[in-house]
Amino acid sequence: YEKSQDLNHFKSQIIATVSHEYRTPLSTILAAATTLEQHSDHLKPARQTRFLQMIQEKARHMTTLTDQMLVMHQCELNQSKFEPSPMNVLQFVADLVDEHRNMVSNAYDIVLTVSGKTSGFWGDAGLLRLAIDNVLSNAIKYSPNGDRIDVRLTGSATGVQIAIQDHGIGIPRDEQATLFQSFTRGTNVRMIPGTGLGLAIVKACIDLHGGDISLESDECQGTTVLLSFPKRPHRLMPEVNANTQN
Repeated sequence: YEKSQDLNHFKSQIIATVSHEYRTPLSTILAAATTLEQHSDHLKPARQTRFLQMIQEKARHMTTLTDQMLVMHQCELNQSKFEPSPMNVLQFVADLVDEHRNMVSNAYDIVLTVSGKTSGFWGDAGLLRLAIDNVLSNAIKYSPNGDRIDVRLTGSATGVQIAIQDHGIGIPRDEQATLFQSFTRGTNVRMIPGTGLGLAIVKACIDLHGGDISLESDECQGTTVLLSFPKRPHRLMPEVNANTQN
């Protein structure tokens, strides 16, 4: 009965969040599409391109939100899909960093440094992308003045660590322990859009890999999020375990 109540409460939170978070991007998409439809003959090419970019940006935001909701719902039902495979984690992280560099243009200096041995890593690429994307997006979003963001990838014989450090607004110390819970946000970010799902999703993705997540933060000083993974997740798929033993 208690589990059923928790699920009903979670569903109510999802509905409320979707209703709130979808309203603004949908309004923007509708306004931009209407402008293009009615006034495209009078708009300069650069202006038309900007309206199309707005539609794309808001559509990506809604897609990301949908993916986040789906992952959290699956976690609540203990139905999360976990499909690890061999990965070039160095190339994977480098590609994600490049994607974020392209999105922010010259507004931020995102620096990737690599040390140690990163080969021999197994992971679920979709879940890893979701986790790293969330942390990098937070680093950008909560550094409103633009600044350097450091991404440090470190490999060892048995594991891989990814540290993402920003110099933004930071997180109040007395609120840090609850930030990995769904729909929880710091009191100093109320004016910045967000769902309160990001770090909860990151933790869920890391947990499925058998890894750990931790953070260090001070208000007005910035935040460092550390993601730690074993090179071989304990929850390898049955056929992978069989092949490994043969």
